[in-house]
Amino acid sequence: MVRGWGRHLVLGTTLAITGAVAIVYIAGPARAAESRMLIGEGWQSCPAGYVCLWAFSDYTGRGYAFFNSEVDYATLPSPFNGIQDDSRSFYNNGNTSDVRFYRANQFGQDWLELCKQTGIPKLPPTTDLPTTSALPGADTEPGRGWLDVVSSHRFGEWC
Repeated sequence: MVRGWGRHLVLGTTLAITGAVAIVYIAGPARAAESRMLIGEGWQSCPAGYVCLWAFSDYTGRGYAFFNSEVDYATLPSPFNGIQDDSRSFYNNGNTSDVRFYRANQFGQDWLELCKQTGIPKLPPTTDLPTTSALPGADTEPGRGWLDVVSSHRFGEWC
């Protein structure tokens, strides 16, 4: 009887260990968020924690989602470099960070802030959107709007 009981105990322990290993294997390690991805139309297609830009107004056309700050859209790998100076709608689907969009690469010139969970479906062709800048006079350039001039963005806390 003792021998039979011992075999059941060994078999039970082996099954328990195998089951635990199988659960760990199936679940796998946690995956890091992709830093960039192409998305569909509509602000709802912007993944949580990302800032998204679209080629056309009303969140239409090719969509680009970014999880991290980007210093120079022009140097991004294709197809992401296609957003350089070619964005007309924006959505910040972040829960913890605001976003500043800059006219120039390397976070240069003046900027436009987009607070958490907000969007801009249409950029006006004039200076109807307020801007700020570290450069004297850059935020008061007459007639200069934001349509097709965004070249970089940075996450932070500003709103």
